[in-house]
Amino acid sequence: MHQFIGQNFTKPCCNYTVHSSLTPKKYWDSQELVDLKKQLESGIWPRGCGMCKHAEENNIISLRERSLNEYDIPATPSVEYLDIRLSNKCNFACRTCEPMFSSRIAKEVQTHDLHKFFNYQLDKNYVEHSDQISIDVQQHLHTVKKIMFTGGEPTYIKQFYEILDQLIVLGREDQVHLCVTTNASMIDDKFLSYARKFAKLHITVSLDAVGEPAEYIRYGTVWKTVDANIQKILNLKCSVMINSVISAYSIVHLESLVDYIIVHEQDEYSADMCICTTPMHLNPCVLPKNSRNKLINITERCISKLSASPRFEDYRDSLLVLDGLKQQLTNVFLSSDKFLEYTNTLDSIRKQKYDDTYFRM
Repeated sequence: MHQFIGQNFTKPCCNYTVHSSLTPKKYWDSQELVDLKKQLESGIWPRGCGMCKHAEENNIISLRERSLNEYDIPATPSVEYLDIRLSNKCNFACRTCEPMFSSRIAKEVQTHDLHKFFNYQLDKNYVEHSDQISIDVQQHLHTVKKIMFTGGEPTYIKQFYEILDQLIVLGREDQVHLCVTTNASMIDDKFLSYARKFAKLHITVSLDAVGEPAEYIRYGTVWKTVDANIQKILNLKCSVMINSVISAYSIVHLESLVDYIIVHEQDEYSADMCICTTPMHLNPCVLPKNSRNKLINITERCISKLSASPRFEDYRDSLLVLDGLKQQLTNVFLSSDKFLEYTNTLDSIRKQKYDDTYFRM
């Protein structure tokens, strides 16, 4: 079964919004997890499953539905899939991200007192595993079938390579399905040498736009470098997925991103998308009513292009998300006040300028 291991917390999956302070081993044997399973089996939405509940209520395919399609439920549950968030250490400060997942954002929040834009406050900029969590992770390395590393940015975190070294010492390079989510900024010789050692390798590239919009939205991006590094990843001939968050910032540039995705198609290649709902003030539906026809047209063109691709089946989830987005753009209208305040505040700090074309139409 899937176990999400964060920085000093454990969850049943990455979308679950209630963190347990129990270490991975204790959580697996806990009453918390027993109660959660009983609720799901009874058709009751657990308190932490709000993201999937919201998605399904809005006709958007949820992580729960995707997982049910992908995995069988074993007769005797065991931890087969570790989803590890080693630390929030990251060299990017993406506009749709938050302090828990980016040390650079955490530092910015502390320096400029941006706490009102988030629903929590960190005691320090860097949040990392406790020693006990590291011990629990190591105990699974002998038997786990799949490991996913997210961040922060895994390639920027020392412990990422330490765990890979342990798997190599155990001789498990051909047995473990290694999955890495990266911003593609640090795909250097060191990373590539490790990547080539693992027979079952999947790399997810987080990419919300291309060119200058990428540098604005995913602050820290040098597009020329990221683009070159994506080519290095593709040259590994491993499984690759482009993962995108559709926000009020990125939707206006979505067609260029879809073009980029299609141009780089190859075997074992796919794309996934999600609509930004956390924070809700970055949801595409904060954009004004008079922009909706153009935004719907952009979405329809993206649907048409992905549907016409020979890899249509690999884009099925993205197409469902885009169809859901089209419906939301038709009938959901959110206040733009907090979006504009957040945008103007970050622009001032980062010396950037938001292109407000869709507010000036």
